[in-house]
Amino acid sequence: MMNVFLNFKEAFSYLIPGRIRGAKFKDWIGALLAPLQSLNVVFADYVSTTRYDLSFNGQVVYLERVLNDKFDDIDRRIYIDDPAGQQVFTPYVFNRVEQQPPLFVRNKSEALPTPFLYNTAELVVTNDFVVHVPISVFNATVETQMKALINKYRIAGKRYTFQTF
Repeated sequence: MMNVFLNFKEAFSYLIPGRIRGAKFKDWIGALLAPLQSLNVVFADYVSTTRYDLSFNGQVVYLERVLNDKFDDIDRRIYIDDPAGQQVFTPYVFNRVEQQPPLFVRNKSEALPTPFLYNTAELVVTNDFVVHVPISVFNATVETQMKALINKYRIAGKRYTFQTF
């Protein structure tokens, strides 16, 4: 990456001819270049902030990192998960209303809860991901800021909700 910070006083002091390069002249050049130096500091800060912002995208890992960097930098407890309604496994190949005997893909002796195969119309999922936030971090102001940050990076069309723990 390119370094955009430049010390103008030091750079221009080498351009001054040797016969007039005194302390007074260097100070005068430094005073003339002070506004340019302060603008360069602002520009360097802008570049580093923009590089940081561009290092994130809508992937879960990056979204979690930017949320934890901003709101829970010490403990890093904010995480993103799928909604509970989308974790569906299915041994059934028919609708429930058909009232067919179950078709098991595993042994009955395993005693696992019976998962169902749902039609798309039967799945009622109102969001695509859930942001889990500690109750100690979450309030109305933080929620507004989190929404703005998530909306900046999330993929268009993805819906989300907050859940505190």
